[in-house]
Amino acid sequence: MFREIDSPIFRTQIIGRIKRMPEGCHYEREELNKAYIFTNYDKNHIRDISQLEDKNKIPVHFTELKKDIERICLETTYHHRTDFDILILPLWQEIFLEVMDREFGTRPQLVAENKKNVGSRIDFSLTKVSNQIIVDAEITSFDNFANEIKRKGQNFDYHFSRLEVEKLYKLLCFQELKNQDDEEAKYNPASSWDQLKSALNVWFETRFKLNKATYYPIIVNYLLKKNGYLKSAINKALKEFRKKYEIELKIREEKEVFNLLLPEKQVSFTADFEEIEGINKNVYEKFYNKKQYLGIENEKKFIRFLESQPNVIWWYKQSYGRNAFAIEYFDTLEKKNRLFYQKIC
Repeated sequence: MFREIDSPIFRTQIIGRIKRMPEGCHYEREELNKAYIFTNYDKNHIRDISQLEDKNKIPVHFTELKKDIERICLETTYHHRTDFDILILPLWQEIFLEVMDREFGTRPQLVAENKKNVGSRIDFSLTKVSNQIIVDAEITSFDNFANEIKRKGQNFDYHFSRLEVEKLYKLLCFQELKNQDDEEAKYNPASSWDQLKSALNVWFETRFKLNKATYYPIIVNYLLKKNGYLKSAINKALKEFRKKYEIELKIREEKEVFNLLLPEKQVSFTADFEEIEGINKNVYEKFYNKKQYLGIENEKKFIRFLESQPNVIWWYKQSYGRNAFAIEYFDTLEKKNRLFYQKIC
């Protein structure tokens, strides 16, 4: 994985995809359960995917600040940023409607004129989902419904219920985002499929005054095709949202500088951490460290060094985020300010 010239951001999603075992299980041979990424990225450009996973895990270890530790106040910096990989409402819906109106020549409330302007690009008679299309379509998802709908689709006399059409609609919105080839049109499908579905619904309801039972099959039929006007318009909207959203982000991006009282009185850890015995100068009654992470051996050596220094009264290993002490610096590769988090002693 090599750094891009214009956007040197390490895409941690690839790590998540690798970590999902291909057959949904781990193997007896440990070599088959490991993966390696070769890259020219610097360490400070790689965001550990495990940090994201920790947020959803339940803490099982707890410890408190030693009574003789006097807390200190430090000036810290925190950057407020928004995730580029998610379609954010209502800005996404606004841009989507603008693009659709431009591409199809539609306007709000002008139903008769809109249908005339759309012409043959959208066939409003497609009120049923063709079994043949279901059979021919390549649908990939972890959702069991994909296999179920294919199995039922083999029977050409099978009638897809409204509920099944809606399930297929959701699945195809997910897949539409997943299959985008253009880098600027790629978003996290799991976090954005519902926003795509919502925007499509609003366009069909406000421009053509159709109900869901009517326009759901229409959308499904067009999303099942390999290409077409609807897919092209969605792609353009995704790219335009990226362009305008980055401009909005630059306007709203804020830096917060404030005084932070450290260390925290109580901290908790997930099952990924273990208690390390023989640690005397850490600020907490018990010291917990992550079982595995990049650079663990170097940190163990540094901890032993701190423990051996007579002039070190105490030391504190912090995490990341708003409640951690950070020093701002300028990243010469990305040409922007970043934050550096470090141990305190």
